[in-house]
Amino acid sequence: MKPTLTATLLIAGVLSFCSENAIAAKNGIFVYGCTSDGKPARMRVVAPLKYKGAVEAGFCNMIRQKTSDWFLAQKKTVDLTEFEQALEVMMQSSGGKLPTQSPSAVARSVEIGKRAASLKLYCGG
Repeated sequence: MKPTLTATLLIAGVLSFCSENAIAAKNGIFVYGCTSDGKPARMRVVAPLKYKGAVEAGFCNMIRQKTSDWFLAQKKTVDLTEFEQALEVMMQSSGGKLPTQSPSAVARSVEIGKRAASLKLYCGG
């Protein structure tokens, strides 16, 4: 194998690895919280890790304001108007610092009442 070809393949491999890491860092924030009716909830949020604190604060507040039934209904509905409105209020309350979310993707990512540990950690019981 020629040195030029080897170097090119090596650079391409490194760039591919870096871009995969960048995608993982951007897509990997899970937010945990407790719904208004005391159920632990988890949702996936697309955001750079550098905004993790702001993302968690905003979305935990959103989770706290809704019931588990509301989130489950949003997962199943085709019309995500209510979820879009909730996201919009949450985004505005952040002063526009949080990245725009896909209501469909966020709604579908919500999981309710996963573990007793989650219940104790996020809902105090």
